[in-house]
Amino acid sequence: MRRTFQIQPLDPIMIRDGKPFGGSSGAEAHSMNDITPGVLAGSLRSMLGKYMSASSSNQDVFASSETLELVKSPVRGPLYRLGDAEYYPLPHDMDVCQKAGAVKVSIRRPGVPSAEQGCLGTGRYGEHGDTLWPVQVPSRLKPCPRVPALVSAEWMIRWLCGGPDQSAAAGELGGWCSRPAALPGPRGLSGYEAFIAPFDKESRMHTTVREDSSAAGARERFATEALVLPPEMTLLADIELNAGDPPVLPEKMSSIHTLGGRRGLAYFTEAEEKGGWECPEAVLESAAGNPQYLRMVLATPAYFSKGWLPGWLNGQLESSGAFDANARLKLRWACIPHWQPVSGWSYRWNQPKAVRRLVPAGSVYFFEVTSGEPLRLVQEKWLASVSDKNRRKGAFDKEDGYGLVLWGTWSPQQW
Repeated sequence: MRRTFQIQPLDPIMIRDGKPFGGSSGAEAHSMNDITPGVLAGSLRSMLGKYMSASSSNQDVFASSETLELVKSPVRGPLYRLGDAEYYPLPHDMDVCQKAGAVKVSIRRPGVPSAEQGCLGTGRYGEHGDTLWPVQVPSRLKPCPRVPALVSAEWMIRWLCGGPDQSAAAGELGGWCSRPAALPGPRGLSGYEAFIAPFDKESRMHTTVREDSSAAGARERFATEALVLPPEMTLLADIELNAGDPPVLPEKMSSIHTLGGRRGLAYFTEAEEKGGWECPEAVLESAAGNPQYLRMVLATPAYFSKGWLPGWLNGQLESSGAFDANARLKLRWACIPHWQPVSGWSYRWNQPKAVRRLVPAGSVYFFEVTSGEPLRLVQEKWLASVSDKNRRKGAFDKEDGYGLVLWGTWSPQQW
């Protein structure tokens, strides 16, 4: 039984990075740029566990076998919602640059190499040079200093279905990037913008409290940093519960619970509409004609056992295993920025969790469909996790919502 929740942050959300922080004088605790799926999944399971358990302590919530089953329940999220529109990370298969004050957008697409062309491959030894296709790299331009972090679902669907083209994308992004950050932009779908800037960060100064006397330490101050979401923005997440839910869970739940570090509060309520998780009709129509090429865009960071390469790709970069049930894919190129470090704190062992290198959200993988039904693949794998199972027992990236993907079509570049 799948239940969808809408989360409204009431306080700035502190999502700590992996840098050491001891609360000593002059220390600074920095925050990540977005909300990681593991933080949201842990908070949602704890909130449900308190409904099912008589204890309100986070350490005792999962003491019983019934509440312990929540740990195994797959969670998907977060999706960002502003008004009645969802937002996704900006895809990385485009370059937003600036030249003579004008915004230039370059769309990256691999092309079938000719006899004289080829790809140098990846890695230290030029691996996969005979499988990957070359990509035309534009002339070096200065990166645009102001680039959106999120795009609306309407814009993303157009992008996944082959539009807008390079000039149209430059015009749409140019108007947003050239506008001063303090001024409101033109209103689009449902009265909101098509692009959203990176979240603001709020810094707060704190005074150290001594354990022996509970008094404030003299000149012992430290700073923390937290994300500030737009006032009307909420988060969407859903959880797959067992069919036999305990009767203590009400039909429609609502609760105030902590989210992130330093016990920031958020309002959790069960969403009336289950939209946002189904594949849009436009994407289904684009994949209905058995396209030869599919794009996979990460909506959340993903863990892959081979680093940047999914573990369900074999040595020839072809899909294998359970992922091959609907269509067989062959990787042709990938647009991936620098890896994203994700860590956390283990309440069980009272120590930091090991840092994992994840593929950032917005990364794009270009596939060629060699056999099967791409329409069925797109429909069943829309916003599904494609992460590999983590070898560490303390990390459940696939169950926590890491590696949720969007699907679209693409055409090879003509040389």
